[in-house]
Amino acid sequence: MNPEWRINNVSGKAVGVSKLMLNAPIKKILMELKKGRFIKQNRFGKILPTAHTPVVNLTHYEIVKMYNAKIYGLLNFYNFASNRFSLAKVFWFLRASCALTLARKLKLKTMRQIFNRFGFSLKCSSTEIELSIPKSLKVTH
Repeated sequence: MNPEWRINNVSGKAVGVSKLMLNAPIKKILMELKKGRFIKQNRFGKILPTAHTPVVNLTHYEIVKMYNAKIYGLLNFYNFASNRFSLAKVFWFLRASCALTLARKLKLKTMRQIFNRFGFSLKCSSTEIELSIPKSLKVTH
């Protein structure tokens, strides 16, 4: 806990008020994504997104809905975190994994082809559902 110093209005003295800081364990979250086969680690230790092959046979709508559930779950669980902005890295891996999953489904080779076809939010043309990545990850205490 880091004390936050405030001036007392009555006495004019500086008073230390302890402030609790809770952080989201980003490395642990990435390891859980690795166990779930959303990301992989190459031989040099670099983390890379990968296609989530168990859901390739689902529709575009169901794939995006499954990834949205992961994103909303992380946002709700770590809503209190002081380092909530660090979740942007995790969300990028999930977006890339979703794009690679759709690429495998449609027999395309790269994420770029998927982003060119469906846009950055991977919007489904028939159902209008899109991957919802939050615009801002401001801490709310």
